[in-house]
Amino acid sequence: MAKRIISGILGAIALFGSLLPLGAAFEIFKDFKNPNVSFWPNVLGTFVMGTIAVAGLSIGIYFLRFASSGHESPNHSWIKPVLLGVGS
Repeated sequence: MAKRIISGILGAIALFGSLLPLGAAFEIFKDFKNPNVSFWPNVLGTFVMGTIAVAGLSIGIYFLRFASSGHESPNHSWIKPVLLGVGS
């Protein structure tokens, strides 16, 4: 039971925490209209912040799914460690 409670807390923190890089990605995306901002650093910044936001969102959903059901998903793919590394 304690694992599910901790997982729910971490999942909620990860979901709310993913909103910060998502907002930064939208702010960086607005700079495409500005002619004084270079294109490729803007693309790189948008990509990095968007990737961090998606990683936090997916990890938060995974933790909340575990907290609600109490069972791990049987699918052990390489995507979860990659998303965790990118999100970190």
